[in-house]
Amino acid sequence: MPEFLANGGPIATQNAYVPALTLGPAGGVKRIVLSVLGADACLVQCWRYTDAQHAKWELEQFERTIVGQSIGVVLTSCAGVQIRSATVGVPTTVVAELVREGDVEIQGGSITSATISTTGAIA
Repeated sequence: MPEFLANGGPIATQNAYVPALTLGPAGGVKRIVLSVLGADACLVQCWRYTDAQHAKWELEQFERTIVGQSIGVVLTSCAGVQIRSATVGVPTTVVAELVREGDVEIQGGSITSATISTTGAIA
């Protein structure tokens, strides 16, 4: 099951990195998907894997800026992230999801229309 910030709901950023705005670090992370719902930017710092088995990681020494209203930013090769406000005193709202290898994921597909009768037949 994917892991989310704030149980999947939006959460406001803060001036510093705090546990409530941290996902991971963990082994076997396939990707992290981040959406900035507010108009203001946020800063993201990643833990990068240091081995091919994805069992060891280190925190990067730089931050990435994710601009406001960015939806579905995909971060790969990250063991985890921490998120904070880009401007002190100006929070923005974010949603983030950590997906591990083997997690069940909902995929989009074709919308179909059918009717199930009382006998179980599909028409």
